[in-house]
Amino acid sequence: MRRLRILPLLALVACARAPTSAEASVPEVPPASEDPEALAAAPEPRLRTPADPPPTFTDPVRRARLEAAFPAIEAYLQSTVERDHLVGLAAAVVIDGEIAWFRAWGHRDPARGLPIERDTLFGIGSITKTITTLAILRLRDEGRVDLDRPAAEYLPELEQIVYPTADSPKITIRQILTHSSGLPRMGNFPEYPETPPDRAELLATLAGLGLERAPGEGRHYSNLGFQLLGPL
Repeated sequence: MRRLRILPLLALVACARAPTSAEASVPEVPPASEDPEALAAAPEPRLRTPADPPPTFTDPVRRARLEAAFPAIEAYLQSTVERDHLVGLAAAVVIDGEIAWFRAWGHRDPARGLPIERDTLFGIGSITKTITTLAILRLRDEGRVDLDRPAAEYLPELEQIVYPTADSPKITIRQILTHSSGLPRMGNFPEYPETPPDRAELLATLAGLGLERAPGEGRHYSNLGFQLLGPL
């Protein structure tokens, strides 16, 4: 069966900033109750945290400059759809918290001819890497992980990989996060396995695994690297 490729939603954000500590803290949700009356009276849990108003920019032609790039963005994405024979692609540019430009190609349901729309849901795909990175940084903030120590101190199975040279530096957590560890893209697993490997299978694949290059010598996209961060 031919696998259909879908490129997830591309969001080009014209202005963004890191959340404050107050924004990052999620309100505590009270424990669930088995009492039906208590459940009916309980308030709905908050799914969003408060946000500060968007920053104000003083450049009077800022928006015009951004909008001038829209044709080039559309042309690039159009060529990507044609070159890679993508089933579907959606892209948006957000300026000052509002969608200033949106385009979609293909169908969310090719069999029924349903087009992709603004609220079409895509598979999360490698956005999980962002979530994993945030989890690792939280461990860093708690003092439980040092990004620049050898990753094998946290995952001893990494001692079994084969480095290009005897004096190659050891892989660090930071290098895994930045795709500069030298780890291959997938290891010994297919990119889209029918059944994802469990923890034991994942770690077992490291025995005798060779690197694409010495750690820190360049960037090479590695799904395997982020899979290895999961056991942390």
